[in-house]
Amino acid sequence: MALDKNYSTINELNKIFSINENYRYFSRTIVQIDYPNYQQGITSGDVIRYDPSNFSYVKSFANSSINSEVFGIVESVSSDGTLNVVTNGSIILNPGKTINVTGTNSGGNDIYFLSGISAGFIQNYGPTYADYIIKPIYQVGPHGNYTGIVRNYIGYKNPAIQIQPNQVLVAIS
Repeated sequence: MALDKNYSTINELNKIFSINENYRYFSRTIVQIDYPNYQQGITSGDVIRYDPSNFSYVKSFANSSINSEVFGIVESVSSDGTLNVVTNGSIILNPGKTINVTGTNSGGNDIYFLSGISAGFIQNYGPTYADYIIKPIYQVGPHGNYTGIVRNYIGYKNPAIQIQPNQVLVAIS
């Protein structure tokens, strides 16, 4: 697949746009996905992945290594049902798809992780459930009209044994 400056066709249904509105400030890659190539119920702000078992895009969820794969974040849905998915770079994120939780893992309110609470959402702390995947996906960073940046980092499995804050561990040998 060769990319020209602004457009490339993956197949008849998916299109890639690499948009550089101003090289100093805004750089992003958008993929358009036509309906019915995605699961019903996917809306603006959802984090999605490709599911090869049913040949469609579905909501990502941090409950397993397979479900936590991320293709991108849906920025908008066109009137004809086409998903505009940001796979990398600047995005205007729907704030209704974020979950603010308190926790002891990395995070806070600038880095958001794939949610372990609700499929398709992001949350300000990584999931704390054992064996869930901790995967940073979005960084808050307002610039121009954008709210932040999609950063699809590799995730890692939350350990099965969790140490709570102020927990004392004793090792006897």
